[in-house]
Amino acid sequence: MKAFSYMFLSSVLISASFIDLEHTIIPNSIIIAGFIGALIFRLLMYSYGFLDYILGFLLGGGILLLISLLSGGEMGGGDVKLMALIGFFIGWKLVLLNLLLGVVLGALAGILLVLFKIKSRKDYIPFAPYLSLGWLISILYGYEILNYYLKLIRG
Repeated sequence: MKAFSYMFLSSVLISASFIDLEHTIIPNSIIIAGFIGALIFRLLMYSYGFLDYILGFLLGGGILLLISLLSGGEMGGGDVKLMALIGFFIGWKLVLLNLLLGVVLGALAGILLVLFKIKSRKDYIPFAPYLSLGWLISILYGYEILNYYLKLIRG
């Protein structure tokens, strides 16, 4: 069942990413469909960790909402909702890693796009593709990355 939930979210993230790249918007219809699917999968895969997914939702969306408010709306509302959706799927531990990876990947891509004069510093750079790539890395290698990081800080 977990594999099906990941396939479902993959289709949502791929759609959101391509639409964000082309139109610089993530339609609410995609987010709503994602949340309906997420809720169905959470109910079918009921576990005692439901709070983990609620916290993922709140952290994922909350952090980007705070960034959006502090930046005067430079962070799009679609990105906030997409990160909340991802958080609801993967829980609070992996959503923080996902967010970090998305920011790093987006920053690197932004630097390269500006260096190669594909975009200017003032241009909008869609964030959904980098959040989506961060999600993929998180579900494939997330716990290994977290364990490695914990070993590093513990010495």
